[in-house]
Amino acid sequence: MSHREHKLVCITVLLIWPACAPEERTDEVDKNESITREQRAYEDLLAVWSGDDLSRLDQVLVDDFAFEEPTGDETSEEPPLLGRNRLRELILEERTAFPDLKFQLQRFIQAGDWAAAEWLMTGTHSGGYADLPATGRSISLAGVSIVQFDRGRVSRERFYIDLWDFREQLGVISQ
Repeated sequence: MSHREHKLVCITVLLIWPACAPEERTDEVDKNESITREQRAYEDLLAVWSGDDLSRLDQVLVDDFAFEEPTGDETSEEPPLLGRNRLRELILEERTAFPDLKFQLQRFIQAGDWAAAEWLMTGTHSGGYADLPATGRSISLAGVSIVQFDRGRVSRERFYIDLWDFREQLGVISQ
């Protein structure tokens, strides 16, 4: 998938998202009751990315969990990371590069065992990341994940961010 096609997919998802969203509720109790076990599992996963105990992955992920991060460059498309232990390693790498990394769930729309989650990722690049020395720059990136569940646990996640924006915010490329 080209960078342009990747952006088009993300923009399309975000444009149709409001039409798919359930009615807004003002009663806080009703909002909390409407959260599914899948949404709770995904929120727990984001909490682990944001610094919570890595052992929580055992509770929210299936054993053969698959994580994909399409780059938009078909020539460098990597196979999915498989298993909780490999994700644990990736989270530790990200936390080393961005010690104050935080994910905040913005929207969660579920249909059966699948969901689309929109989130905001923030952090400061204080450690080495993918052959890039620390820049000290802060990032704030919106992203979307397509998530599959198995009996209330996360079984697969496709994680989309705008890599161009990410690189710009790190100062690796100029506008």
